[in-house]
Amino acid sequence: MPRIVKVGEVKPVDLEGGGGFRRIAIEKATGAEKLQLMFIDLEPNRRGPYHYHSSAEQITFVVDGSGELVVEGKRYTVERDHVVFFQPKEKHSVNAGKKGMKLIEIYSPPDPDFVRVQE
Repeated sequence: MPRIVKVGEVKPVDLEGGGGFRRIAIEKATGAEKLQLMFIDLEPNRRGPYHYHSSAEQITFVVDGSGELVVEGKRYTVERDHVVFFQPKEKHSVNAGKKGMKLIEIYSPPDPDFVRVQE
């Protein structure tokens, strides 16, 4: 049986450090055992923490807006319709541009750890 989730009805959770929020739409609570899907809204010019996930693979899809990724110390410009794949332990951050960003992120396995590191 499919699990149908209306994103606007998922409670938003403020991002650590402010500057946006996330909504976890698909997770263990909805029956997903091997992945997690969340929607992220970043306010304009919000700088994300530099971090990695020990064992989770991550896919980030830029739904709207643009910004900069920092991956293993290198900077990349990303915009609407870009998809990025991160391997476990790959250090990264997402920094929103002047108009903010809307992202979809998928993790496997679900509930990844969040290890902050210095850029």
